Amino acid sequence: MAYYVTGADTEILVQQMQMMEDWLYSGDENVYVKSILEDKAKILNELGSKIYKRYHDWERLKESLFILARTLNELVQKSNDSNQSINLTQSEKDEVSKLLADHSNFYKHTESQINTLQRFSDAPQKFEDVDKKTAELDKVKGIFFI
Repeated sequence: MAYYVTGADTEILVQQMQMMEDWLYSGDENVYVKSILEDKAKILNELGSKIYKRYHDWERLKESLFILARTLNELVQKSNDSNQSINLTQSEKDEVSKLLADHSNFYKHTESQINTLQRFSDAPQKFEDVDKKTAELDKVKGIFFI
């Protein structure tokens, strides 16, 4: 998870955790008051949520991209198989080829970003958008290839 934490995040985390620990062991009776405890921990909770979201977005993106690659490969194999594509018109073959090229370029671009960007930045693509690309390919697979 450390890949998803910026230097600034680390400084704030360490500072806020130290302040929280000092307060918890200070003898202040307010440590037993839930609303005060929640208020004191607010910054830590918000920062933790931000870091976890960053981690989740990157991990889900990688998972979605893996599924897109698998679906792309499967559709490429089917479109190259003369037994699978024999019933397709030339127009349909062109449509499938264009879709495969577009989605393959999208995949390569996103994969390149994943391999070069730092994890503490926002994910380069929303995993939901990658999932939509996979759904488009699944739809084509269902229409043209049985």
